[in-house]
Amino acid sequence: MYTSTMAAVVLGGASTVGGVGLGYQYGISGMWLVVAIAVGLGVLSLFFAARNQSLKVFTVSQMLQLRYGAKGGATASSFVMLAYTIMIAVTSTAAYAAIFSVLFPISRPWAILLGGAVVIAYSVLGAMWSMGVGVVATVAGMMVFGVLANAPIYMGLIASAVVFVAVSLMSRPTPSDVSQQWNRRIQESKA
Repeated sequence: MYTSTMAAVVLGGASTVGGVGLGYQYGISGMWLVVAIAVGLGVLSLFFAARNQSLKVFTVSQMLQLRYGAKGGATASSFVMLAYTIMIAVTSTAAYAAIFSVLFPISRPWAILLGGAVVIAYSVLGAMWSMGVGVVATVAGMMVFGVLANAPIYMGLIASAVVFVAVSLMSRPTPSDVSQQWNRRIQESKA
């Protein structure tokens, strides 16, 4: 599990697009980036995978919390994730700049700006679609399941009315002396 997780982390755009770009630019010596990543991953897996599995450590945060305690681990994990996010942003920017500068006859700075605009556009459009679909699903759910959600209340009211009518019809009429006393009290309360 450790090896596959680490492979998923390190074998991204830098290895695929960047490695191909280095191979195209420098020939066979451009392969050393990907080879070094693979060797480093193999060495890490040999020395750390069994230990991490025995400690039941599955995330970087868990590893740092085990080493530095809860508070120190959370702080260290925040810095590690920030550094990782910056690295991903830089490698992604380099990757799409390389792609756009080859696809279109533009300089690298313009390719970076174009790539940034594409990323922002599909992020915004994705967010808008997500919000739109979420609102439609919520309203549709309220319309369809809202009535059904109140069904127990409606069933309770109907059952109460049926029982009231049935019990009223099955019970003996109120004796006349009780009924007269009741009517007298009503008349006195009105006066």
